[in-house]
Amino acid sequence: MTFRYENLEVGKLVLEIIDEIYEITEAFPSHEKFGLTSQIRRAITSVYLNLAEGSVRKSGPDFARFITISLSSLIETHAGFTIALKRKYLSEESREDLNKQIERIWKMLCGLRKSQS
Repeated sequence: MTFRYENLEVGKLVLEIIDEIYEITEAFPSHEKFGLTSQIRRAITSVYLNLAEGSVRKSGPDFARFITISLSSLIETHAGFTIALKRKYLSEESREDLNKQIERIWKMLCGLRKSQS
């Protein structure tokens, strides 16, 4: 059985960036394991999980609400990497690459949300 969220192109992109973010945050200082590392990982994971949860809702507006939550978690991820860059846990190049991916996901989620309203 395949669920609706598994066929969403944006969901596939989120899964890819989750792997990348887990790998990047592995290199963060050990004292951040339960701080910034955990927060960023939970935020990006929340993007995917809310997309999945919302996709089984019976109404478009209800699904749109979960997409909005996914967007909020995506911005939380972005903000976490702003902190990581300032703390020098992340290179400017890595941050720029992540920003491009986050922006692409953002636009796709906004389009999906609009289609549900």
